[in-house]
Amino acid sequence: MKNLNLKNKIAIIFLLILIIMLFVLNQLNKIASPILLQEAVKESYNFITKTVNTSVKTVVTEKLNPDELFIMTYDKSGSLVSIDFDPTTVNIVLSTIALEIEQNINNLPSKAYSIPFGIVLRNAFLSNLGPNIPVKLKLVGSIVNNVSTKVTNYGINNALIELYVDIEINVHVVLPFISDDIKVLTSVPLALKLVRGNVPEYYAGNSNLLLSVPIE
Repeated sequence: MKNLNLKNKIAIIFLLILIIMLFVLNQLNKIASPILLQEAVKESYNFITKTVNTSVKTVVTEKLNPDELFIMTYDKSGSLVSIDFDPTTVNIVLSTIALEIEQNINNLPSKAYSIPFGIVLRNAFLSNLGPNIPVKLKLVGSIVNNVSTKVTNYGINNALIELYVDIEINVHVVLPFISDDIKVLTSVPLALKLVRGNVPEYYAGNSNLLLSVPIE
């Protein structure tokens, strides 16, 4: 009988300890999860932006001749009178960039990166303490990109035409027990064109080109 009472007491103590531990863990999760998610969202935005920049750089350096983007119109005397850009070529470039971004993100390992749990302490000296929390990233919906231009006077009778690709990506950020969706908007230089002499009219008539590439 005494052994039975002792076992009951041990079982009750163990149950109480378990309940207390679950309560503490639940409270800790309520406090830590929003902080970890906030940090993960910030890091994911930076991570995706760097991935986009790398993807565009790859396309520009390996697969693009910037001169092919522009349509130059001259008069009979050989003077440049207008500049526009080729919508067919631009669409091909936008599609190539979107596919490059998609491949780079989809080829990420299951754990894109990790953040230390110590970030919850909000202390610069303790923020790098473990354990490390894995963060997964997944594309949501379509990659939408567009082109925009900027024309700047450059010296006397010269103009610098800058062509940018504006990119919008929706990403699902996943941590253990919590997740969120973020929208990443970024603009990356695509090509530059220096026009010398009399500055021609710049139409940019196709600057509203819009391409949405579905995620497979």
